[in-house]
Amino acid sequence: MRVTKGQLKRIIREEAARLHEDRVDDELDNLKKNVHDDIEHIRDLKDDIEDDREEEERAHEVERRHDESRRRAVNYLRRLVRETVR
Repeated sequence: MRVTKGQLKRIIREEAARLHEDRVDDELDNLKKNVHDDIEHIRDLKDDIEDDREEEERAHEVERRHDESRRRAVNYLRRLVRETVR
């Protein structure tokens, strides 16, 4: 049986379309399989962000306490100097 040039082009187009559909279906299957892993990764990222925020808040609190302690020490020394100078 002979295949004409037009028939050959049609067969090639049909096979190319079929291959494309298979690739799209495979990609969709892969995406569906990875959804759980992606959700878990997002949760881990949210937890990391929350941990970083809490750590930053603790660092600011330590810095604030240190500044307060330094301020009290300076005020105490000033008071001592004033009392000594009188």
